[in-house]
Amino acid sequence: MGINGDAPEMKITLYLLVFFTILLNGSAFADRTGHRALRDPLLSCEQQEPQKKQTGWIEKDTLIYYRKHVVQKKETLYGLSKQFSVTIDELLLINPVLREGLKKGQIIKIPVKDPHQFTNVSSGTLVIQSREKVEPVIVEEKIPAEVITDHRCDNYSYGGEYFHVAMMLPLYLEETGNIHVFDSLAPPESIDYRAFKFIQFYEGARIALDSLIRTGMNVRFYVYDVTDNLTALKKIIDGPDFEKMNLIIGPVFKGPFEVIADFARKHRIPIVNPFSRRNDVIMDNPYVFKVQPSFYGQMNQLADYLTTAYPDANFILVFHNRIQDQDTLAFLRDNILERFYRELPPGADAADSLAVGRRVSEWLYYQEGVSGLKTKLAPDRDNILMCVSTNRAFVASVMSNIHGLAAGYRITLTGMPEWMDYELDLDHVMKLNLHLFSPEFVDYSDQKVKQFIIRYRYQYEGEPITEKHAYEGYDITFYFLKALMEFGPDFTRCLPYMSYHGLQLDFDFHQQGDGGWENESLNIFRFDSYRLVKVE
Repeated sequence: MGINGDAPEMKITLYLLVFFTILLNGSAFADRTGHRALRDPLLSCEQQEPQKKQTGWIEKDTLIYYRKHVVQKKETLYGLSKQFSVTIDELLLINPVLREGLKKGQIIKIPVKDPHQFTNVSSGTLVIQSREKVEPVIVEEKIPAEVITDHRCDNYSYGGEYFHVAMMLPLYLEETGNIHVFDSLAPPESIDYRAFKFIQFYEGARIALDSLIRTGMNVRFYVYDVTDNLTALKKIIDGPDFEKMNLIIGPVFKGPFEVIADFARKHRIPIVNPFSRRNDVIMDNPYVFKVQPSFYGQMNQLADYLTTAYPDANFILVFHNRIQDQDTLAFLRDNILERFYRELPPGADAADSLAVGRRVSEWLYYQEGVSGLKTKLAPDRDNILMCVSTNRAFVASVMSNIHGLAAGYRITLTGMPEWMDYELDLDHVMKLNLHLFSPEFVDYSDQKVKQFIIRYRYQYEGEPITEKHAYEGYDITFYFLKALMEFGPDFTRCLPYMSYHGLQLDFDFHQQGDGGWENESLNIFRFDSYRLVKVE
């Protein structure tokens, strides 16, 4: 059944008419308390085996393509690598001068993997001239005519056609008949009902959809109630509408997602997994987009930032249980050392390699104590202490016992995403220059966030809650529908060139081998004047 929305051209097909009529009219169950909702156990962060980082795609003595960029005030190598979806190593390789630092107004080269994507692309051969002169140079060449005339991401023009988008959420419509409205000043929590578990995701998505429709986008939006009933799911995919989808968001649960992802692969439909961190959801399926970075993907991004921001630092891995933490420790050690070894000059000998190896050590707190840490700290350089534990008591004990060392050593402590919820001593936090990281963050001082909250309150008479996925629903829907509008149904190859800084999520998608795409964006924070601020 079609429903006319806020704009006259909007047509949305909903299979949930009665249910959403109740909600959009200001149900007593719209959560107004701001209390935390319990996370679904199926959505928990599952750590996977670390994967080997792929090697760079730029090789010497080969033709490369690049765009030119004028450096702006306050830009950093790390920020440029995220903005243009390249690695810092790749930027340094074709811009050796950047090893001396960025300067405002400087013109640098940004490598482009696919020259068909943009019109303003230059080309050249990357040449290593000799062993004595190791700095690479770019020998510019004329771009072949077939590259110039080929399809690019910047030549699509949206003509007003309708896009078909499916959203598949567990809404448990069969249970809505058992919901009773009480005439009470304290209505029951919406989390008491499974039917409300993901309703804020839909509500955030609806706000994003309305915003895009106001810009001229035409969408037929299909919302399906998909739980773990595979028989009902088969009826949906056998229906007449499903094959014509341009985009599928969901399902949430593992079994249904595997079924729909297989369907999407066969029909070449992009499909978004909004919550899982498991690597297997993108395996062997180039049409799957995994929004949540894997655990080891996050650790890789953290190591990338730290080795760039502190290139001469001494790294110490802090842990609680060697057996429990051994995979994470091995991953970090190998990842950091790999970056250091790449910086060695061609003529480096065994002594140079040994010196690099000594820059990464481990500290078993309960066994070695603070005196053991002192033997590993460097008095003349930055010391990066990377703590991989999520044990609250251990974290508190470590910070309490080492903060005094900051008077004699330059120490930066990094922690895990779970530390965001810990009650940490702010004096210890400041002295240890604590850095934290998380793929998700809502800055309530941001103007976009403030506007979203106002709009949400007006439209749904409730509060958007991060744990109930309102902001994620907005970010995911806005980003992928905007990609459809900007690049057309073939948008997948263009996403590496489309950065997005959202309300809760940032997006930086990269294809993982021949499989699907993973969001590699990560927020890194430090404390400034006792406030948590985002590192740009």
